[in-house]
Amino acid sequence: MSNKKSTTLRRAAERIFKQYQIARTKRWGFDGTKPFEKIQRLARHIDYEPKLRVVIDQAFRQWITTGVWPMMEHEHAWHISERLGSALDIASILELHGWTCPRKSENDILDFLLIACWTAYGTKAQKAHLIELRKTT
Repeated sequence: MSNKKSTTLRRAAERIFKQYQIARTKRWGFDGTKPFEKIQRLARHIDYEPKLRVVIDQAFRQWITTGVWPMMEHEHAWHISERLGSALDIASILELHGWTCPRKSENDILDFLLIACWTAYGTKAQKAHLIELRKTT
């Protein structure tokens, strides 16, 4: 990512990517290994996500403004990781199409990618992934 011209969007995406790498290691073991396990766990996470949304939103807001995560339960790492991955997808699409967001601060972009876009894109992408997993098993 760092070989291109630095923009506010790129800097935000790089910050997300660093956290995504960390969160992926914390969620290890939550995905399951067998196809049926993966489907069950993903379905459970999708059902549970609305109950955690406010807590996860608050955790992201704290990290965006302070760079420090609040104390959370281990299972939250899965939800954090999913959002970070979703935000990276959106940032990549925006950057691919030339968006640089010069009038927005890095924190504004992070808030947009990690919180505002989640219900519009992330939750639907999770559900689509679950449908695909069910078709292949």
